[in-house]
Amino acid sequence: MLWFLLLLYLAKCLAAMQEETEFSGVFRPDISSSANDFSAAWLVSKERLIISAPKIKLAHSMAATSLALLRSYNDFYLTSSTPHPTTNLSTSLMTRDFFDFFVEHLSSTSNQTPDSNIKIIKEYYNKLQSNIKLLRDEKYYQQHIDVRLQQTVAIIIFSSVAFSINHSLQHQMDIRLPFFVATFFSTYRYFKNIIVYVSSKEEKQRLLIYYPNLPVLEIRIQSIPDNKLVYLPREALLNLIQRFQNIPDNPLLSTFKYVYFTEGDQIVHMRRIKELYNMIDIALDWNVVVPHRMNVSTLFYYYLCTLISHSFDM
Repeated sequence: MLWFLLLLYLAKCLAAMQEETEFSGVFRPDISSSANDFSAAWLVSKERLIISAPKIKLAHSMAATSLALLRSYNDFYLTSSTPHPTTNLSTSLMTRDFFDFFVEHLSSTSNQTPDSNIKIIKEYYNKLQSNIKLLRDEKYYQQHIDVRLQQTVAIIIFSSVAFSINHSLQHQMDIRLPFFVATFFSTYRYFKNIIVYVSSKEEKQRLLIYYPNLPVLEIRIQSIPDNKLVYLPREALLNLIQRFQNIPDNPLLSTFKYVYFTEGDQIVHMRRIKELYNMIDIALDWNVVVPHRMNVSTLFYYYLCTLISHSFDM
């Protein structure tokens, strides 16, 4: 009887998850202090990105690059001819429902894994292969749900070395390849137009060897000052902005009205696509829609270590 009640409860939960519920809306997060609460990803209009260039030029890291865009609303207001309702109002938005727009931050697991524990990295690598297979399944594609998805160019930053942690061991570098592929196909479910930015010919070759038939518009090699990888996101965005402003030399970019930007280690999930774009359009291109970020907790990491160590001892 207890098992029957449990199964009935689970069935009701699954049914509730599948029901179309009313959109719970958005809120404006506090972006004045830390970047840790935000994913290095966002959805924005092309015009909003272009007007943010002066702030982006001052950024010196991935987190700073994203925050530069989120905090550039004052510059946007000052240069925009369109009246705005409140001069000191942030234009960053996040959904009230976590699952309406969020990313799975893959590096939050590997960054907590000791460099010496190759077994855990290997297990994580194998799990990623299963995830990638699911993400590639065309039955999950949603590219035609809203025409604005096809008017969006997605930018993915790839580096075989983490921006935040200096992992020199080969297995820590290798896992960033399946990180990227999982990120790519999660993004491709929604946006068929993707440009990948890398820092060198070697990095581009690394991607092409690992996944030679990537359905990508372009893998673009971007030069970076002093060969410092932390500048890659900034330089990639500035290059994209420059290309947007020189449409005769870049006719394909003229068809895009929106930009989705992400690091190469974040699986994206968009449940309320129409509402996300409406939040941008209703504010006449001012708003930046930012996904929630799902990080793996330290508690889960220790559980994972214990589980895997026991499985290898058996």
